[in-house]
Amino acid sequence: MFLHDLKYNIICIIRSRDLIFWLILFPIALGTCFKVAFGSIYKNVTEFHTVPAAIVETEENAPFRSFIQTVEDSGVISAEYTDEEYAVELLKAGKVSGIIYSGEELTLTVSGTGIAGSTLRSLIDNYKMREKMITDTVKNAPEKTEAVIKALSEETSACISTPLTKGNTDNFTPYFYNLIAMVAMYGCLIGRQTAMNSLPNYSAIGIRRSCSAIRSSAEISSGLIAGFAAEALCMTVCVTFIEFVLKVDLGGDLLLIYLTAILGGILGVALGFCVCSSFRIADGILTASILLLCFMSGLMINNMKMIVAEKAPWFNMINPPALISDSLYCLSIYSDLSRYAEKTISIAVITAVLCIIGVVITRRRRYASL
Repeated sequence: MFLHDLKYNIICIIRSRDLIFWLILFPIALGTCFKVAFGSIYKNVTEFHTVPAAIVETEENAPFRSFIQTVEDSGVISAEYTDEEYAVELLKAGKVSGIIYSGEELTLTVSGTGIAGSTLRSLIDNYKMREKMITDTVKNAPEKTEAVIKALSEETSACISTPLTKGNTDNFTPYFYNLIAMVAMYGCLIGRQTAMNSLPNYSAIGIRRSCSAIRSSAEISSGLIAGFAAEALCMTVCVTFIEFVLKVDLGGDLLLIYLTAILGGILGVALGFCVCSSFRIADGILTASILLLCFMSGLMINNMKMIVAEKAPWFNMINPPALISDSLYCLSIYSDLSRYAEKTISIAVITAVLCIIGVVITRRRRYASL
């Protein structure tokens, strides 16, 4: 009887058009919009790449060549020595970000504004400053020239790239973490349906089930298990779409990402079941409440979570979307899993508490008549 009830609970969930829209179609559409809006901003604007530059020598400048070689070895620029005509062609074709004219005076021509042009200007200014320091030393204290040159050379070669994390540092990826959290929270709709189908004063299905031979504990368990299974499938589809279709690097171990998303979805189902077992809430109010929680975790404004943490630090510790997105963030950024484990345990504990409260409230209800 339990398996029979479980089977038809799953069928009811799958046939619900509202659930299919909110749990599968809407996240796919919103994720696609995020990808179109944010997909190339970090790569083109924020992320640093080696700057290609063409160098045209109008006369020999050995010190500048040495300086460029040192900077090139550090990975800041890649230099190509050529004549002016070919350098202009490279600049127009976008193969280099600027042209450095090396001679009696250093000049720079760039194709436009941006990090690449600013980097080249900074290099030219840096070299001019060093050149002036050496010239002034030769004029005023020639005996210190060798020491100054040595010190400046050591300073130049000290440019070493040291990543702070092996994770994804794209500051737009948290939007996708919050999208996953939103899909998990829409599991509340499944939890609401499970509660309505279990309570005779909520629906006709609840009336029929209360008169059936199956025990209420088995009926509630089958509804929750069906909801957990359906939500786990939706979370798997969501993560797969983001990772493999949209090609968003979520960072961290992919299996743990799937596990976190599924645990978050189960939390969403438990939250909806618990709340709707206690209060009769319409779909619209429940959906609006979910969106408000997701807004507080940063779905619409990336730094909203930090604002909430500053004003009410306790709220992020109990806000389910914030816990889910924080778990994914910790999984991506930190090599140590202790913070991730802390967030995941919090999700599991809250889920267990909500399920227990919902089951107790549902089983203790008594009706004089139906």
